Amino acid sequence: MNKNILIVTTFNDNYNFFSRLEPLFKKRGYNFVYITNKHSIVLNLKKNKEEFAIIKYSNGDYYEKYDFSKTTEIAGNSISAQSSAQLVNGVFKTLAQLNSTYNFEYIFMWNGYRLIETAANYFAKENSIKTCFFELGNFPGKVFCDPLGTNAASLLAKSKSVLGKFNTSIESYRSWAQKYREDSLRQHSVPQGKTAKSINYSKNLHDLSGFVFHNYAKFEPVVSIKKLQNKFFAKKADYHYDHINIHNSEYIFFPMQLSIDSQLLINSDVDNFQAIRIAAEEASDRNIELIVKPHPAEIDQKVYEELYELKEVFTFSITGDNTIELVDKAAKVITINSTVGLQAKILGKDVECLGKAFYSDFDENDLALYMNEYLLNIEFWDNSPIEDYIADKILQRADLTGTDDA
Repeated sequence: MNKNILIVTTFNDNYNFFSRLEPLFKKRGYNFVYITNKHSIVLNLKKNKEEFAIIKYSNGDYYEKYDFSKTTEIAGNSISAQSSAQLVNGVFKTLAQLNSTYNFEYIFMWNGYRLIETAANYFAKENSIKTCFFELGNFPGKVFCDPLGTNAASLLAKSKSVLGKFNTSIESYRSWAQKYREDSLRQHSVPQGKTAKSINYSKNLHDLSGFVFHNYAKFEPVVSIKKLQNKFFAKKADYHYDHINIHNSEYIFFPMQLSIDSQLLINSDVDNFQAIRIAAEEASDRNIELIVKPHPAEIDQKVYEELYELKEVFTFSITGDNTIELVDKAAKVITINSTVGLQAKILGKDVECLGKAFYSDFDENDLALYMNEYLLNIEFWDNSPIEDYIADKILQRADLTGTDDA
C-alpha cells in the first residue's frame, strides 16, 4: 500500500524540481499528490497523469485562527484582507478533503513564507503531518532542506546544534571552499536573475485563464503593469556604475538584497537603504570606502532611483562587478541576511549581519557541516538526474521534527 506525500507547488520551476524527485520516492513506496493554484502547472499534471487538487477561494474561519502577518503577500502589502482570508480558507478546505482520502505522512513545499505554504504548514501542525521545506542553496549544485522552514524559520536557525548529527571532513570542505573561490572569481552569476527579468507569456496566459474562468485562488498578479514597466526599464536603463579599483583601496562591501525577498520583508528590521546608512557611517568612522552592489535580479526601477538619491547624501560607490571578487578584497562585509554573507564567511571575511541570518555565528566546522552535509547535492536549474540516496536524506531530514531532535 502506497504512503502519500503532499506536494505544495505554486511556481513552475518548483514543480519541475518536485517532479524530478518523484521517481526516487516511488521506489520507496511513496505516492506524490500535488496541490496548486496555477493552471500552467495543472496542464503539466494532467499531461503526466498525476494526482492533484486545485486551490480555489472559499469561505471559513481558518484565517482568523492563525497569524499570517509573516507572509510575503501580507508583509509586502500585495493582497487584500478579503482575498487573503478566502485563499487561506480555500487551502484548509482542500487539504482537509485530500487528507481524508490520502492520510498524508509528509507535506513538501518550497520556501514556506507565502500564504498558501504557511496555511499548509498550519494544517500540517493541526494534523500531526511532518513537513519538509526546500529553498535554493545558492551554491552550485546545492538545495536547502529543513523540517521546519527556510532561513530564520528553519530548525537550523532555531538550533544549529542539529549540525552535530552529521560528520564531515574539514579537509574536504577546505578543498571545496578553495575551488568555489577560484571558480567564482572567474565567473559569478545568479541564475534567478535571468528568470526575474523574463516573462513567460504562454504560462501566464494559462494561469490567467485559471484565475478568470475557473476561480483558481490568486496570491500574486499574473503579469503586473509594474513588472512590464520594469522589464522595459531593465533593458533600457543605464545603471551608472562607478569605476572602482578594489585592489588599491580598503573598503566595506554591502550587497543589496532583492526588494521583494521574504528574507528582507520578514526576517529583518532594516531595509536595504537603512542598511546602507549603517554601512556608510561605519565606513566613514573607519575612513575607508563603501561599495554597494544592487541585487542582480532586482527589476524595480524605484529601487535604483532611491539608491542614486541616497548616494547624493552618503559617499559610496555603486558597482555591478563580480560579487565574490568584491567579497574577497573587502575589509568587511555588511549584509542584512543575504547568502553573500555566508559566501563571505566561507572566504574567511569579517561579516556583520543586520537581520536574522541562520549562519551569523557559524564557525569553520559549522560551515563544513552545512555545506557538505546539510545542503542537498541537487542542481536546481536543470533536469539532470538526482542521485537515488537523496530521497533517503530528505526523509531523514523531515523526521527531525523539532526540539527533541535538535
